[in-house]
Amino acid sequence: MVARTNGGVAAGQVLVGSLSHFTITTAGDASAKLGVDGAVQKVLEMIATKSTVVMLGDVDATDFRVAVESSTAWTAAAMQVSLRALGTVDGVDFSSDSVADFTY
Repeated sequence: MVARTNGGVAAGQVLVGSLSHFTITTAGDASAKLGVDGAVQKVLEMIATKSTVVMLGDVDATDFRVAVESSTAWTAAAMQVSLRALGTVDGVDFSSDSVADFTY
């Protein structure tokens, strides 16, 4: 029989850490802009300046979701300001796009 060497899991603990989820709504279609130096890569690089991106949802013609580590400096409002500051990247104009918190 194997002896347990570590304790159990505390109630409410998340073993992979907590995440913050955001929806990025785009006016331009970014669904085909997934390549090297493409629009989506540049958005993820911008997000990575303040936190680690751990998930990217499906990118469609109007929006996509990202999840970042919760020990982050990002709020939806702050991310939106930085997103809009990107301007036009790879043919996608982010200057009027929005970011919102996403909850399940």
